[in-house]
Amino acid sequence: MTGRVFLDANGNGKFDSGEQALEGVRVIVGPTFAMSDASGAYHVWDVLPYEPIPVTVDSASLASPLWVPAYAATMIEPAPNRYRRLDIPVLPGGVIEGRVVRAAGSGTTGGIVLVLTHRQSGERRLVTTFGDGSFYAIGVRPGDWELVVDPKCLSLLRSSADAVHFTIVPNQEGTSLEGLQVELR
Repeated sequence: MTGRVFLDANGNGKFDSGEQALEGVRVIVGPTFAMSDASGAYHVWDVLPYEPIPVTVDSASLASPLWVPAYAATMIEPAPNRYRRLDIPVLPGGVIEGRVVRAAGSGTTGGIVLVLTHRQSGERRLVTTFGDGSFYAIGVRPGDWELVVDPKCLSLLRSSADAVHFTIVPNQEGTSLEGLQVELR
């Protein structure tokens, strides 16, 4: 296995001129791993042929907590006596911050489970509010998102809430969205 890890600034999944190669990223290939070098290249030897093998990125090895791998994992089935190339795009993500409030203005909103859904890929993330009703999520991938209160929470609270839609725009420095508000009725 060989390939390149790079910051996919335009989000097209291909290494384009001017995009940054990422050094020191841990690429996990089945039971072994490799670190990307200064040119973003990684190499893993002695991979068994005909056996599907997962390839992932250790997100803790990325230089910025805002960056997210373009895909969580992929399965590769190597052929014998051949190199298999897999370039790994990393996307500049973002941070979201907000609060869950009650329409009536009474009671606390801590411990509310929110569901973030990436509208293009279907990826879901759960976020729980802090004691004061505020929430925070980091490393949110670019794209259109929907934020809803978990239906189980709504049922327990005998409440309703509208979905909140927002977009994380790809950007080298990351995107920060503040002031998102979910109202419980």
